[in-house]
Amino acid sequence: LQAHTPLGQGRDELLGHDVVGQIAKETTWSPAAVVLQWSLQHGVSVVPKVTSEAHWNDLLPPPGQLLTPDQMKQLDALDCGKRFVAPPFMYGKALYCWGLQRPS
Repeated sequence: LQAHTPLGQGRDELLGHDVVGQIAKETTWSPAAVVLQWSLQHGVSVVPKVTSEAHWNDLLPPPGQLLTPDQMKQLDALDCGKRFVAPPFMYGKALYCWGLQRPS
């Protein structure tokens, strides 16, 4: 699996979520690094948009550091109520589609 737009296009519903913010404080990572590390620890490769070397460095936690099992459970339980990115081509009858119609 590979996550495209794994940061929800930077929307506050994800990066500004209280749980993500608390874990960012606990780890001293950026909220983006928390979300990306969560995906990586679930075995999902990520493809974030990076605009500069400084931005790249902000997205990655220090090498070898992981989220704790408790932090993973907290993030697993997040329900922001929607997909952040829902392109029209992902809805239809093909095997790769998410369903017949886009959620509102």
